[in-house]
Amino acid sequence: MLNCHNIPFKYSLLSCFVPKINTCNIKKRLKGQIQNISFKSPLLIFICLVGHQLAAKDQSIDSLKHALQYTNNDSAKCAILSKLAEVEPDDNLWPIYNDQVYKISKSKVISGKDKSYYYHKQLIASSNNKGYLFNLIGQIDSSIIYFNECLILSEKINDKENFAESLYNIGKAYNLKGDIPKALELQTRSLAIAEKENFAELTARVLISIGLIHHKQRELAKALEYYKKAYNIQLKIKDKRGSGYSLTNIAGIYLDKKDYPNALKYFNESKQLLQQINDYSGYLMALRNIAKIYLVNKDFDNAIENCNKIINDDQSAIYKPILASTHDMLGAIYLDMNEIDRALTNNLLAMKIAKEIQNPELIRNSAFALTKNYKKLKKHQLALDNYELYILMRDSIYSQETRKASIKSQLKYEYEKKATADSVKVAEEKKITQIQLKQDETQRYFLYSGLALTIVFGIIMFNRFKVAQKQKNIIAEQKNIVEQQKHIVDEKQKEIMDSIHYAKRIQQSLLPTERYIDRIFKTKT
Repeated sequence: MLNCHNIPFKYSLLSCFVPKINTCNIKKRLKGQIQNISFKSPLLIFICLVGHQLAAKDQSIDSLKHALQYTNNDSAKCAILSKLAEVEPDDNLWPIYNDQVYKISKSKVISGKDKSYYYHKQLIASSNNKGYLFNLIGQIDSSIIYFNECLILSEKINDKENFAESLYNIGKAYNLKGDIPKALELQTRSLAIAEKENFAELTARVLISIGLIHHKQRELAKALEYYKKAYNIQLKIKDKRGSGYSLTNIAGIYLDKKDYPNALKYFNESKQLLQQINDYSGYLMALRNIAKIYLVNKDFDNAIENCNKIINDDQSAIYKPILASTHDMLGAIYLDMNEIDRALTNNLLAMKIAKEIQNPELIRNSAFALTKNYKKLKKHQLALDNYELYILMRDSIYSQETRKASIKSQLKYEYEKKATADSVKVAEEKKITQIQLKQDETQRYFLYSGLALTIVFGIIMFNRFKVAQKQKNIIAEQKNIVEQQKHIVDEKQKEIMDSIHYAKRIQQSLLPTERYIDRIFKTKT
């Protein structure tokens, strides 16, 4: 069984705590961190600018140490120590720098003066590194303590990416402890957040982790589905390290299906890719899996050669799970070669390491291998004891409760995913409905406004009509009065004219006529 837990090496404190060292972003991230430091002297500005320039090159460790001696500013110290932890190649030294960052940042966070959350972020990164280190040496409970600290801090500052990352790391730790239901619960929560927030790299890693759980449950189709989803995401975002692990896991599915040519092909691709990017744990795991294929094909020389490459590698002592599984592999090879003593020696070494790191799966594998060895040596009681231990560990890993938890977790994830999609759909439909209602309301508003305007206009027109009608009546009355007065005037005028005519007739009747007067005048003359 594969054991690719894909725990990152050192977290880059100056790279916003991404789960891998992303050197192409170091300069940009470092600049962002330096801008958050409150400088108090030109010397400190110079030191940090030097640090920024070094980040653009290959960064001299000696120069960083020199810069560290000349600063009393805690922000600057954290920035420089973080960078030292990132670039220091000595695995005995970088944890010391990380511890210093942890102590400084924790004291600042406890003081309650970190209003900008700069030290909160430094504490999350350094605590994550400490959790990783404890995980690496098999102290799972201690790693969970530090990962939980990251979880609480991330939630406090609303850092969703590191919150999901912490859920992922805690889930992996519980997986190593053999608590599969708890591991699945945490991993599923992490996946839901990562997918919702579009954290592609984290989404891929969580998919791999869940796929490994299904792989352990011998649910190969489900495991392959998760691995392929992860691999497609990693190809899209050009994540070589993640792609290497996904290739290893996909090869493992072919191995379990006994499709050895395809398994060997994918393992070799994975080994080359991980070796190219200096990922030692992945590279060593690929060597071990290739050795397994050689063992299945009875190519013992090549199988032993690959195992010895791992054991003799200077870095192998750090990766205890890989070292334990490699000794078990050598034990299986020597057992097939009927070299019982050498097989027993390697299986006992594997059991010792597995118990040191309290890994149920490795203990199970070693117990089963020792059962075979003791049977051949006719040490029946030791064979029985190891077989009972094998059964105990096997049941803890493949229990019915675990399988139910796996199914329950999967159903819960699918339900939540569907519920999220449905909620989005409902929200969209609601939004459309609200828009339609708003449009209807607007139309009603315009209709009512138009109707109101029509009524007002009608009232105005009616009033104008009434006024016009009233004025018309007044004019008609005035016309009648004028006509009556005119009639009266005409009557009076007629009466006057009649009187004048009458007087004229009387006058004419009294006065002599013109003829009479003319005759008189003519007579006198």
